[in-house]
Amino acid sequence: MSLGEVLMIFVVALLVLGPGKLPILMRHMVRIWKKLEDWRSQWYSFWQEQEKQQKLIENRTRAEIGDERYQSMEEKKE
Repeated sequence: MSLGEVLMIFVVALLVLGPGKLPILMRHMVRIWKKLEDWRSQWYSFWQEQEKQQKLIENRTRAEIGDERYQSMEEKKE
């Protein structure tokens, strides 16, 4: 959004709501914005944790396969 568009929205809001209700509306909008940012942050953290868990499972599976191969090689040597 350009500065002109923001100013136009502000002027229309000022005319529609009046100078008494505009600050209240702005406070509410800031609270909503902060909540949305918190939710976005939680969502991002959740998916990062899911990705870490998936990589851990994959690495554990690879380690178990490698251990089984090593054990079978050791048995063949004996």
